[in-house]
Amino acid sequence: MNNNQFSNSGPLIYTPKKGPNASRPMKQKKGKLPLVLDILVVLLVAGATFAMFKLTNVKPENQEKNNPEVVSAKSLDDSGDEDEEAKIDLNPIITNWLGTFSRDVKKSVMVYDLDKDEVVGNFEENTEFETASVYKLFVAYEGYKRVDNGQWSSSDESFGGMTTLECLDKMVRESHSGCAENLLSKIGEDDLDAILRTNYGLEQTSVSGLKTTAADMVKFLKIINTHKEISNESFARLSDSMLNQPAIELDECNGPCDFRSGLPAGFSKDVKVFNKVGWAWNGAFWTVYDDVAILECPKSGRRFAMVVLTSGLQEQNVISRLGEMTEEAILAYLEYLE
Repeated sequence: MNNNQFSNSGPLIYTPKKGPNASRPMKQKKGKLPLVLDILVVLLVAGATFAMFKLTNVKPENQEKNNPEVVSAKSLDDSGDEDEEAKIDLNPIITNWLGTFSRDVKKSVMVYDLDKDEVVGNFEENTEFETASVYKLFVAYEGYKRVDNGQWSSSDESFGGMTTLECLDKMVRESHSGCAENLLSKIGEDDLDAILRTNYGLEQTSVSGLKTTAADMVKFLKIINTHKEISNESFARLSDSMLNQPAIELDECNGPCDFRSGLPAGFSKDVKVFNKVGWAWNGAFWTVYDDVAILECPKSGRRFAMVVLTSGLQEQNVISRLGEMTEEAILAYLEYLE
């Protein structure tokens, strides 16, 4: 009889009745069924490991990019289905950035998801700061509104031989102060303050007092983004002025800098940064360095409002570093959603 013969109940083990092994059974050889079971166990373990890896969505070599600190897991409703998509939390990024300053700097940050209509990161967002040239965004938006509704003619002379339309562009694209002051005088500082407060809810902002907060600036960037008060043509003009600013060196800087050396310098060319800066340099540091922007992400087109207000800053690359950190986090979040 073959030692590995099978019966209906399993392998039959033949043990000789005589000889040196008569009182000791032969060692059972491993059959095909246990081998199959071993293979199944290995496959199950490998499958479970792969499934866990996919669920975490974090490759070992990419753990920093897909930072679990800035992306909250998807929640489940009572039925066990996904309730809402993952949300981004940029506060860990902002906290890390706050620890990079080499001197005491007054600062405020707020980042807002314009598509989801929610705050995704903030620090001291209700603290008042000087606006510097950021106020020109208020003048420009109101000016475009008056051109659209017929109160102003786009071809009227405004400043230095430039038309109203030309000045509306230059006051944002090149931060042209002559244009801004000329158009502001036509609106009236107190009247513009009332418009900002009554129509747009900017309770902590004053053009006459040159003050604002990050929270108020985010509100205004939301207004620009939806542009309900101005035409699509005027919105396109304003957007172009905020996106395509000349790379000219300015005297009021600690070394070479331009209007795009803050937040825009930190983002890659894949992200569109529509921004306006406002600053005041005293020869040693910026008493004011503000940068407010609308970010448009590649592929998805998702938009975020980002505001950084500071006082006492010495190097603008600190602002660009926050832009770099923010892009890494936002793009990792958008990749997580895919």
